[in-house]
Amino acid sequence: MINKQSKIKLFTHTDLDGVGCGIIGKIAFDNIDIEYLDYHNVNEKVESFINYGRYFEYEKVIITDISVNKEVADKINNIAPDKFILLDHHQTAEHLNVYEWAHVYPRRNADEKNSGTNMLFEFLVDERLFKGTDRYFDALTVFAEKVRRYDTWEWKEVYGDDEASDLNNLLYLIGRTNFTDTFVNRLKVLNPLVVSEGSWLEMFDYGDKAVLAVDRDKAKSYIDKKEKQMIVTNLFGYKLGVVFGEQYISELGNDLSERNKDLDAIAIVDLGNKKVSLRTVHDHINLGSEIASKFGGGGHPKASGFQLSDDVANSVLSILLSKTKKKKNVFLEKVSKFVNFPRIN
Repeated sequence: MINKQSKIKLFTHTDLDGVGCGIIGKIAFDNIDIEYLDYHNVNEKVESFINYGRYFEYEKVIITDISVNKEVADKINNIAPDKFILLDHHQTAEHLNVYEWAHVYPRRNADEKNSGTNMLFEFLVDERLFKGTDRYFDALTVFAEKVRRYDTWEWKEVYGDDEASDLNNLLYLIGRTNFTDTFVNRLKVLNPLVVSEGSWLEMFDYGDKAVLAVDRDKAKSYIDKKEKQMIVTNLFGYKLGVVFGEQYISELGNDLSERNKDLDAIAIVDLGNKKVSLRTVHDHINLGSEIASKFGGGGHPKASGFQLSDDVANSVLSILLSKTKKKKNVFLEKVSKFVNFPRIN
């Protein structure tokens, strides 16, 4: 049985949902070590953690909003299954439910989807780490729900909840460390009277609101510019709009998909971070299983992504910088071999 003084290791994702888990964890435990991971390094980091026996240092190791592959899962199951718990909501990881310590549930109930943050919060409520009598319980409940709405895109499709979207925008504007410290502190000192009717009246202070207002104008200009730069191509039988971008990833992908419904999906290539994000507004395509998983990535049916290998990223740069068509064809052939599927048309 874990308690507030338990020494905890948390592996979690790098997006708002993963950071939300970090915030929940910091409030729940006095002694927690948080490591933020992405799809390209989660297996390597968790396997190394096990191989070096680091799990002996902690009472519980929690993995949230991201999953390991079968090889690492088997290692956990063979070595220390009682030490680990995995809480994830991505369909591409449902095969891990064969392990007792893994809980992968895309849906919260018949009407709502899960997120890592609400799954961790509800798990800790069941473990009595959070109680309804806690002075910040209501605000923490609202925070977990806002993150869930954003991550599942219900903020737009169901609720029209701009506060949820603003949470994500603020994270990327002020950075993970500042965002985490800000909301941990706010949650700990909140007066419960500021929480009412499913809204948290002190979620953003005056400075946050000013920064967010300026950022909205920047985001619209950025998305308009990227739409003009978009290239249309075909991949696995799907018609994709491709843009290079490193900001406003979810908004960029979803807005471009809304504006260009003749396209099956939008691919956002961030060469600096060697990452491709995929977004769609259509129901006929499962981006996580039908595209991202083929590159070693994962995610949701309408929002997923994968990491580019160093070889592929370098080859793309070489293609962009090459002067002749012959050179470009040579590099395209190399890219095809690196990713092990037919070349993009």
